[in-house]
Amino acid sequence: MSAPLPHDEFRRLEALARYAVLDTLPEPCFDRLTQLAARLFKVPVALINLVDQHRLWAKACFGTTSRELDRPTSFCAYTILSEEPLVIPDATQDTRFRSSPLVDGPAHARFYGGAPLITHDGFRIGTLCILDQKPRASLTAEERATLGDLAALAMDELDLRLAKQSLETESQAKTQMLTDLRRATDTAQTLAAVTELATYDLDPDELVKTMGQLLAQATDVQWMGVHAEDQPIAVDDPAWHGPGASPAFIEQMKLDHSHPDRRRPAVTGGKPLFLSVQDQDAGPTALLSAGVRSAAWLPLTTVEGTRRVASFARFGEATAWHPWDRQLLSTSAHILSLTLSRREHQSRLEAARERHHLQQPGSRQELERVLVRHSGPGAPSFLVLFCLEGLTRDIALEEKWWAQVWKVVLQGSPGRQRSLYRYDEHKFAMLMDGSAQDVDVVLSSLDAAATLFETGPSNLVRMRLGAAPIPEGLQDPAMFLNIAEAGLSAPRRETPDEGQPAADDTLASAGLQSHGGVTLDQRRREVTSGRQTVRLSRQEAALLCALMKQPHRVFSREALAREAWGETTGASTNLVNVQVFNLRQKLAVLGLGPVVQTVRGLGYSFQVTQDEASLPR
Repeated sequence: MSAPLPHDEFRRLEALARYAVLDTLPEPCFDRLTQLAARLFKVPVALINLVDQHRLWAKACFGTTSRELDRPTSFCAYTILSEEPLVIPDATQDTRFRSSPLVDGPAHARFYGGAPLITHDGFRIGTLCILDQKPRASLTAEERATLGDLAALAMDELDLRLAKQSLETESQAKTQMLTDLRRATDTAQTLAAVTELATYDLDPDELVKTMGQLLAQATDVQWMGVHAEDQPIAVDDPAWHGPGASPAFIEQMKLDHSHPDRRRPAVTGGKPLFLSVQDQDAGPTALLSAGVRSAAWLPLTTVEGTRRVASFARFGEATAWHPWDRQLLSTSAHILSLTLSRREHQSRLEAARERHHLQQPGSRQELERVLVRHSGPGAPSFLVLFCLEGLTRDIALEEKWWAQVWKVVLQGSPGRQRSLYRYDEHKFAMLMDGSAQDVDVVLSSLDAAATLFETGPSNLVRMRLGAAPIPEGLQDPAMFLNIAEAGLSAPRRETPDEGQPAADDTLASAGLQSHGGVTLDQRRREVTSGRQTVRLSRQEAALLCALMKQPHRVFSREALAREAWGETTGASTNLVNVQVFNLRQKLAVLGLGPVVQTVRGLGYSFQVTQDEASLPR
């Protein structure tokens, strides 16, 4: 005869499932209870059974190896119908169990006593029961109570087990939450650092190298490059690779990608593409064989009619791209696109400006206005002066001469931004960017171009050359022009007086560096801002001079030591940190705040705003 179902069977099964105990391994705490029950009642078999939908499953058993029975004809199916223990002295005399496989089968069960396992919310999910192969007298009230207590102990162990599992799950969830929080913090910091790069006037190569180092810390990217879509990396394409990038992969990126094994997945519809070795279409087999475990291709802007793409690669352990990784790479690609677009726009404007100034140089008034307007970050950093003395009054001949000279200079000089002005009858000025070495090249070109005048009708033509760095925050361009003109070299046809600087020394003879209202006198080793002045040591002055020559550039310790002191030994690079600390202490007297800033993981940069520099002292 099959046992009826409890009226709350569905909810009872839900309660049983909540304990997640079915089909688990034996546990000593439950085994001890069955051993104790068998010893107390002097029976050969004791079990802790859990009543599932169609079966009985024993969490612990003593005296038998059978752990699973059919539910309908079992003793326990009847036990869970009541909160009181069920006792069967002789199963052969009970019509419910006379034909049960437990009674007339190999188990040969005769005596049964079982107490239900009752949850704290009243559901009977199983039993603790004892069995014997021979009939026995019914249990006394005290024995029934003992059997009920053992069932309650078994239920306590189940509750403890559930509580332990809940705590472990909660602990794992909190651990994962902390891990996610740390990663989110690291990602946010890296995202802020990558976004900040957009504020610096970095060329694409510098931007990719700096960005690659930042992304490597957060996403484990070990290769990053910018190139034409579906084209190999060209020699002049910006690229960066970390120590984890395989040499085989770097070589693969330089090869022709028309071969099927090397062809990259197409980046269509302006959408980024993220792949890993777990994906069914993991990308070019040649890249996989070179050690790539995950790669990404993100479309950028179009430069000179060709779509640019940013590529990223990871090596080592195979990992899929996390959503935070994708966000970082997408933001990096956006910044790269802005930089490439800005560079292309600047190139077009500069080309147009050069063509205009070649045909019609600006006046002195225009020069003074431009000096004030462009005495900020990212503007031309040097003013080159070119003065002719003793020119003939033949205007047509003069125009021919200076046009020839400036055509040579403008077409052959380095630097991106170049503008020509005629600020006096025989005086010319050129605004340009670049380094001091670039200025030396321009001065040499001008000096060589002076031979054009030696073939003219007058032998009295003399030329004076000079250059000066344009200070930031320039307020009096007329005075600046006078100072710059006073530092011009001696006329080329005259022998300079002893001690007078030659053309190549003109820039160094100025001895001044200025940026954002902060002025460094290199000869006196003094820094001035407003009415305040501090004196520096020789090493500090050299460091500050190197930083101020290229404001907003991020110098590594090695690069800064080489730029300032001309050496990169271990001692000199360690000394950089000490000298920077001392330099900051002295500059703090000027009330400027952190002028020499630390860029985490990269080095140092000189930054000061006009607002800070103009504060009242």
